[in-house]
Amino acid sequence: MSGTLVSHRCDISFETVRRRSRNNRSSTYMHVTIALNVPTQLGLSMTRQGFLSEGFRLPDSITGNQDIIIGEETFDETYRVKGIDENAVRAYFTPQRIMAILQIQNSLGPLQNLTLTDQQVSVRFPNVMSDMNMISETANALVWLAQQLEA
Repeated sequence: MSGTLVSHRCDISFETVRRRSRNNRSSTYMHVTIALNVPTQLGLSMTRQGFLSEGFRLPDSITGNQDIIIGEETFDETYRVKGIDENAVRAYFTPQRIMAILQIQNSLGPLQNLTLTDQQVSVRFPNVMSDMNMISETANALVWLAQQLEA
């Protein structure tokens, strides 16, 4: 489902992930995505990090995965940030943008993952949501965040 919300493109989509196991289990996720009207050119990828969102991971020093340290402790502990030019990515994450991102993340549940790329901001829910008020509130919050990121 897609449409426009306060001049931002909004998409609600579903993803089914199959897990290899004896029972051939699958999980369905719902995504609420808001397109940024002013995309960046940083090669930006911001994803939630930690056991609940990533599972068990080897340290980045062993795997070679990038995680740009922005310099704000709570933000750096919560998110894995990647980008082409580390200095440009650090400059992009102003205190106002960091505060807006953390405010939205704090309003979400522990299994709801906020992500940010050059083109969009998105929340992934751990299953299909039937509460239309929650979906609407999340979409409106993401539009607010997009506006803060574009300011």
